[in-house]
Amino acid sequence: MRRDHGGVLQTRQNRSQRSRAGERLRARRAGLGLTLRAVEARSRIIAHELRSKRFELPFSRLSEMERNGNAPNIFRLYTLPRIYRLRTPELLGWYGAPDG
Repeated sequence: MRRDHGGVLQTRQNRSQRSRAGERLRARRAGLGLTLRAVEARSRIIAHELRSKRFELPFSRLSEMERNGNAPNIFRLYTLPRIYRLRTPELLGWYGAPDG
C-alpha cells in the first residue's frame, strides 16, 4: 500500500480499478469519435453556460484521467457525463462508488 497525494491509502485493487476507469473513459471518447481537444472545447461551452470555469476539462486533466485513472472533481463529474453521454451513477461506478 502507498498514500496518494491526498493521503488516502492506495491498494493494488484501487489502482487497478482507477486504471480501468481511465481505459473506459478513453474507449467511450473514442467510440463517440471525439479527440481530447474536442472534449476540452465542449467542456468550455458547458462552463460558459454555467458561468464557471470549474466545469472545464483541460486537455492535460483529461489526459491524466485516461492515463492514470484520476477521478474527476465534483464539477467535472457534472461535465463528463454530458459530453460522454453517460449517466452520472455509471461514471461513479467506474471509480468504485456503489450504485444507488
